[in-house]
Amino acid sequence: MPKFDTKIYITQSWINLTESGQSHNKHVHTNSFLSGVLYLDAIDNVDRITFYKEEYDVLNVAPSKYTTLNCQSETFFVKTGKLLIFPSLLSHEVPKIDTNRKTRISLSFNTFLKGRLGDETETTSVYI
Repeated sequence: MPKFDTKIYITQSWINLTESGQSHNKHVHTNSFLSGVLYLDAIDNVDRITFYKEEYDVLNVAPSKYTTLNCQSETFFVKTGKLLIFPSLLSHEVPKIDTNRKTRISLSFNTFLKGRLGDETETTSVYI
């Protein structure tokens, strides 16, 4: 819960029509706080999105078991009606969809914040 009255609002939204053989290259959403995608028409256990950890690790100690918390990338299967919301700085891509199939339709959006951010005691306060 925010300390101050801060609101989130949608700044842009767009429809993606992804045809057979198409993909969405790896990217981030600049000038946005949270981004999201709502799958309006997708095939269960076929359509997917991959998110990537991009920060630099000074040391790389191999884990005994890979999880979503320690892996470099994670692929999620999506389905019609599923909504994914993620930090806009998280790089992601949509792999090429299978040929000879219907168009995948999704609604994507970006958000930003309005109100007071930060804290005066830490000299980070700003009002947007």
